Amino acid sequence: MTKLRNFFNLHFIYYLLLFSVVLFYFYYTSTISISFIPKIIIRNYDQSNDMLFTSYKEYIVLPHVVKSQNYNSSDVIVLILHISHDQNLTKIRNHIKNWEGFISLTIYININKPNLDELTCTYCKIVSITKYSKKVDIHFVIKMNNYLYSIKQFTMFKESYNCEKLYNNIEERICFQKSKNVMENAKKLLQYPINILRNIGRKYTKAKYIVIADVDHMFSKGFHNKMLSTAKKVLKKDEKAVLVYRIFEVDYEKLEDGPENKKELEVMMKNNKAFIFHHTFKGGHDISKLDEWFAVPDSSVPTIQNEEKFRRFGWEPQFVSLSNIPYHDERFPYPNHDNTNLVSFHYNILITKLLSFQRWALCMMGYKFLIVNDVFMYHLGLKTFNESHQVGLAKEMSVPIFQDAFDKFKNEMIDKYSKNTKKCHF
Repeated sequence: MTKLRNFFNLHFIYYLLLFSVVLFYFYYTSTISISFIPKIIIRNYDQSNDMLFTSYKEYIVLPHVVKSQNYNSSDVIVLILHISHDQNLTKIRNHIKNWEGFISLTIYININKPNLDELTCTYCKIVSITKYSKKVDIHFVIKMNNYLYSIKQFTMFKESYNCEKLYNNIEERICFQKSKNVMENAKKLLQYPINILRNIGRKYTKAKYIVIADVDHMFSKGFHNKMLSTAKKVLKKDEKAVLVYRIFEVDYEKLEDGPENKKELEVMMKNNKAFIFHHTFKGGHDISKLDEWFAVPDSSVPTIQNEEKFRRFGWEPQFVSLSNIPYHDERFPYPNHDNTNLVSFHYNILITKLLSFQRWALCMMGYKFLIVNDVFMYHLGLKTFNESHQVGLAKEMSVPIFQDAFDKFKNEMIDKYSKNTKKCHF
């Protein structure tokens, strides 16, 4: 009897040890850090869309954390948007209401805690905001800050059923804690990778036509369908052209108060409720022949008003284009992702140059800027000439990085397209 008991005790100890080894193995193999995430050598963003996650530069990219229904690439204009997870994500609802096409939204998440609560919370919040829409693709670009995570943690947030279990009233929940330190917040603004976010949003869309905007930019009624009709007629694949639309700002914060057509916009401008964007610094978006544009009757297929020459270095035309236009140059810092006006003239020149780089490149490559009748975009709320101290600090800190990137960019453009330097006011 004693021998039998000893035999079972030995077997129990053996299986206990074996079970412990198995548990240790699963724990060890499920733990990853930045150094163990498979590195993808990205050449012109050629990694597979089917990957659960990949790395790019110092970021982790999770494409299609929310996926839209399929669409015909030639029958839509995809709106490319970006936002940081510490901003008001409910603004996306405005775009779901306002934009008739599909949306590719990239959200930047800067992990500040040694866990993935911020990531999971952001995911659940954006799922709640977009749950009734089938036309939004959402991608995460994550700065991991060298924390350790398990594969299970890293992937579980994509299981939508977890959201209801984890959070009550998710849209009211605060997913992050803002620092009160001005210098710390300024450094975070400086780290916002705006052009990477834009490029990732473009990479993970299959549309033939795209438009790149910010989250406070809304469009006139019927913009998508009208512009799509014009794009199909004008934008041939072998033709270098972009369809430029005018941009305004309105003294209203709510989408329902915005102008739906040119008549409403013109009335608002006469009543000082709408202005050319920005009303304190129009140099970036002012386009000639505005009165003539207002006088042209609306139509279902807008016509081309005229070709606007690139007559000033600070022009920032907003446009619909083919998806094969050059990507944004990621070397440039962008301390203020919502394009707030700058405090001083020196910084106005600096940021205007930054916003004009892609446009400069298009001009140097021989693209035409075609002004489209009827349709327009507007910014909800007026841009003020004042800005917070932390944004000013971020912009000041970005000057050396900006100047280095600008010098390299300028030399590259001159080397490749020297004949167009005068035409493009380079």
